[in-house]
Amino acid sequence: KKVVLIDADMRKPRIHKAMKMTNKIGLSIYLSGGMSGILKKSSNENLDVITSGPIPPNPSELLSSKHMQILMNNLKDNYDVIIVDSPPLLSVADARILTRVCDGTVLVVRAKQTTFDMARKAIRLLSSVDAPVLGMVINALDLKKSDYYYQYYYGSYETYGALGKEGAAES
Repeated sequence: KKVVLIDADMRKPRIHKAMKMTNKIGLSIYLSGGMSGILKKSSNENLDVITSGPIPPNPSELLSSKHMQILMNNLKDNYDVIIVDSPPLLSVADARILTRVCDGTVLVVRAKQTTFDMARKAIRLLSSVDAPVLGMVINALDLKKSDYYYQYYYGSYETYGALGKEGAAES
């Protein structure tokens, strides 16, 4: 599939660093009415990237602009999957604004940092803007060093593998 990754976190952009790309030209330039050549090729032939560009004084305004809707419509014509990375949902309105131009949302929470209350609040915020939530990803979870539940699960998985207890007993 042909994929484009957009760094819409114009407050603390990171995608350009992870992809080892420059960030002089990107989303903020395009949304400000500047140039259009913001797509960058990655080392994977099926993945293109739009970095955030220089940090603007008004990220929320830019993300809610007509230019953002036009960009997303153009990308939908040329890509099978569009992944938009946003700032944290609870910190600023940017993520909620982006739900208007995205078909679905995946909530990313950090193990041992995001509380259940924070996750519930994030889901309520997404619900309040009618964002279709596709699922949740828990990152930075170390199953070997985590709480009892995860240790138990990891130990069970290690012992029984993908077959489960019944499959292990039969082998």
